This record gives sequence, structure tokens and C-alpha cells, in this order.
Amino acid sequence: MTCLFALNFYSIPLDQLEPLSTMKGRSFDYQGTSGRLKCIFEAKGTSHKGDQSGQIDDGLGKKMEHHRREEFFDVELIVSTFIGYSNQTPRILLGDPDYSSLKDKFQKADERYYRLRHYCRVLQYIGLPKSAYKLNAYARQYLLKKRSLRKTITEEKEDIGYLTSLTIDGDQFLGRWFDSWVPTDSKKYKNLTKREMMLNDYLSRSGRSVFQGLRRDVYLSGLDPEPFSSPLLDTLTTTQYGKYQESGVSFFPDGTIMIFKER
Repeated sequence: MTCLFALNFYSIPLDQLEPLSTMKGRSFDYQGTSGRLKCIFEAKGTSHKGDQSGQIDDGLGKKMEHHRREEFFDVELIVSTFIGYSNQTPRILLGDPDYSSLKDKFQKADERYYRLRHYCRVLQYIGLPKSAYKLNAYARQYLLKKRSLRKTITEEKEDIGYLTSLTIDGDQFLGRWFDSWVPTDSKKYKNLTKREMMLNDYLSRSGRSVFQGLRRDVYLSGLDPEPFSSPLLDTLTTTQYGKYQESGVSFFPDGTIMIFKER
């Protein structure tokens, strides 16, 4: 939900959102810029409405720590999302959307750097972790123009088996089917994995499969001498794909796609 706020209300392109987890001390979750506003976002979520006020307070505490470190931004927004279940109405609380801080303490990195970092996550998303690692190294040194990803991506794809290809409304997508929508071996998402298993048991289902992929032309742009340099897709393009077989699809401006189906 926080990413959607950044995209739709602050006009921050999807590839210009960057996690802040590498900063020292407590910090917000994301940073991004629309070219006009320098923004940071704290993303909170809960299945218990009573937790939201505490989440906002925790975000305000993080904001104070940013300020103590002399880190100021145009927008410092806290988003708490109550998911809603058992016929409860979902609710989103916004905390402290302050425009008064005008100091520019952004990291010294340009749009090209953030684009490369975004596609590191995209490569991991479609099942190419080694290529994601190599692209991250490329991003750190891209100004030297000495690194090529073509060999890395090609070798990894051959090593783990070719990506699955799906055709939707005439366009080809490359990616993988996963048995879970969260990484099953991840410590970070361990609780979500347990919740998914409990939900499947409750609904007497064997689970869901999820396809995580990338449109073929965007994938191939990762093999160019300047990888992933094409502009993001426009909003109209993101709505052009209907269904894959009997399943709905979610398609995004960076060329990624997600499809869920029942097993």
C-alpha cells in the first residue's frame, strides 16, 4: 500500500523507490524522489486495528531519529494499513505528512542508479538471484561502464533451467511458477509462510501457485550493454492484459507480472 501511495500520490516511479534498510540506526523503510520532492516512507501493516496507533507512534519515533542525525526530507510519511478480515472494514492511517523540511540529505545517487537497483529486485523476483547479485555490483560501479550482465544472466538461466514462457494477449512473459507467494526458506517472512499454511488448511485447499515473471522485451533489455535503460511502461499499458487461462493477472510499469492460481 505504501508503494501505491508513492506511485499514485507523489508520482514517484516504481524504479525510483529504494529500501533504507542499509542506513545506520532506526530508519524509515523507503526513500524515493519525484524529481521535485525528496520523500521517505514508513510502511506498516496489521491484522488488528488496535495496533495502528502504536505503529504510527513507532514511525514518529523513527522520524525523530532521522532528524537527530540531521536527515530531513520534503515528505516523511507513515502509512499504517489494517488488512481487515471476517467482514471487518479495512482502514489506512497516514501519519505526519510534513512538507516543511527542505534540507536535501538524499544519498548522492542518480535515477540510473535507482533503476538498476530496482531491477536487481526484479531479477530476484523472477528467480535469478545470481544475476541480481551481479547487477547490484554493476549498479555500484556503473559509471565505469566496464561491466556486462549478458554472460551472467545467460549462464544462470542455463544453469538452473530455462525460464517458463507464457503468452498473454499476444505478448510473451518469462519467469517461474512458485508453490508459495512468500519465500518458504526466508527467516524474514517466516510468519507469513505459517499464516499461508494455516489459511490453506482452513479453506481445505492444497495451496496456490504464483507465476512471477517479466515481459520478454524488458527481460532482453537486461542483456544490453546498458541494461534496463528503457523507460517504464505507461499506465495504459499496465491495464492491457486480461486473464491467463482462468486466472487474473497483475501487471506493473516495470514489466513484471504476477498470476495466482489454485492447485
